[in-house]
This record gives sequence, structure tokens and C-alpha cells, in this order.
Amino acid sequence: MASLQALRSVVGVIRAPFLLLALVPAIVVATEAQILGLPTNFAVIGAGLLLCVLAHVAVNALNEYQDFTSGLDFLTQRSPFNGGSGALVAAPQHAKLALKIGLAALILVLVGGYLIASLGSVRTYVLGGIGLIIIVSYTRWLTKRPILCLIAPGFAFGPIMILGMADIYGVPWTANVLLQAFVLCCLVSCLLLINQIPDREADEKVGRRHWVIAYGVSSACWVCNGLNYLCFAAIGFYWIVDLLPIYSAIALAPLLYQYATPEEWVKAAASPGGLIPFQQAQVLRCLSVPLLLAAVTLISAT
Repeated sequence: MASLQALRSVVGVIRAPFLLLALVPAIVVATEAQILGLPTNFAVIGAGLLLCVLAHVAVNALNEYQDFTSGLDFLTQRSPFNGGSGALVAAPQHAKLALKIGLAALILVLVGGYLIASLGSVRTYVLGGIGLIIIVSYTRWLTKRPILCLIAPGFAFGPIMILGMADIYGVPWTANVLLQAFVLCCLVSCLLLINQIPDREADEKVGRRHWVIAYGVSSACWVCNGLNYLCFAAIGFYWIVDLLPIYSAIALAPLLYQYATPEEWVKAAASPGGLIPFQQAQVLRCLSVPLLLAAVTLISAT
């Protein structure tokens, strides 16, 4: 029974369902390698994928531990997308386990990243270094700086993971790769910003000062819509200048799903659980838009 409870705590603190997002950079880069006719190297792509997953585990576990020790987990109203997993509130004796998981994952990212970055270039080390800084500083430092807190999550999944993995795989930073990095950056930052809206009062009590706290719910909703519009505009621009095939328009469909104006988002944010449909839609966008783009570019190249 104790081991089952520990397993539940581990699954909770690493936020296991959200680790699917770490698959996206690997698929995007592997697809571009196929388009360019590069030889398939499962070892390199597997190592890059493992590093992405470990980096995600590290930031999730360390964030869970710090939110528990700061008391934030006792102040939030949890949903599937915000308020923490609640795993340590249910089993506080596993707090040190969460810390150990986070630190172990961080060490593996540091050592593994250093070794695999040798397959890339100096810029690979730079991207990896920025990623480590984000992991270590996110909860204690970045969440107190609105603009950096807004940018950091998307930058980690977009430019750092996609461009870094492209470097180690030997994939040049093509127009497709740069578009994918930009799109995932916007989508993930939007997701984290949406998830911060329901927790704004609890976050402020423990000293956080992210965008929602600093500039208000209405401003955050406008920014969320703006980030999704940027994705829409970028894909549209690529289509207009003939960098994407005409049927790439299918990748725009998830951006239109659950579309709402900022005013409607603000109204939804006023009720408990009101943002859940929009949070679900944003998770869908984060996973589906890059994969649809990868699929249509691969099909068009064959």
C-alpha cells in the first residue's frame, strides 16, 4: 500500500500526463530530417527525446516541491491544469521524494546534455545552458518577473528543445524548423499563462508576480489570444510566400477550436472552472498544431 501511494506521488509530482508535450520537438525534428533525406538515427533522436522528458520532469518535480514547502499548494483550487497536482498535500511524507526526483532529473539533464551537445555546436551548449537556468530559476525567480515568466516556458519547448535537438541531429535550422520553434513557443507560453489565471490570488500570497498578477486578468486574456493569433499569422505567412503547401491550412483548425474573444475569456475566468474548456483547447493546440505542420510538410515532400 505504501509503495502504491509513493507511485501515485511520483506520477503526480512529475505531472505525467503533461510529459506528452516533450514528444513534440523530437517528432518535429525527426520529420524534418526525413524531408531533407538525412539518415535515420534512432539513438540520437532517442537521446534527445529522453533529455526533453527529463528536463520536463525536473522542472515539474522541483516546482511541486517548492509550491508545497511555500504553502502555495494549500491555497489553490486545483483543476486538471492548474493548482498543482495535490500529490504532496495528500502525502506530505513524500516531499523529499519529489525533491530527489527533481534533482536527479536535473543532474541527468546536465550530464547527458553536456555529452550529447558535443554532436552539435557552440550554440547547442548555449541553448542547453539557458534551459538549465530556466529549470533552476523558474519557481523562485522567474515567477516574480512578469515578462520572463511569460516567455520562459515557450522558449524552453520551442527554441531550446526544437532548435537544440535539430543541432544534435545535424538538421539545419530550415524555414520549417524555425516556424515550428516559433509556433510551439507561442502555444506553450499561452498555455502556462492561461493556467496562471485561476491561481492568481494564491500566487500573489506567496510572493509571485507573473503577468496575471502584475497586469490583470483582462490583459492576460488579450495576451493569450495574441499569442494564438501570432501562430495563425505565422502559418498564414508561410503559406502566402509558398513555404507551406495549401493543405497546411489544416494546421489552423486547432487554433479555431474553442475560439473566444478576450472578453469571453475574462467572463469565464470569473467562475470556478470556467477556463477549463479553454485550457483543454490550448493543450490540444500545443500537441496538434506542430504535429499537423510536420505531417503536411512530410506528405508534400514525398
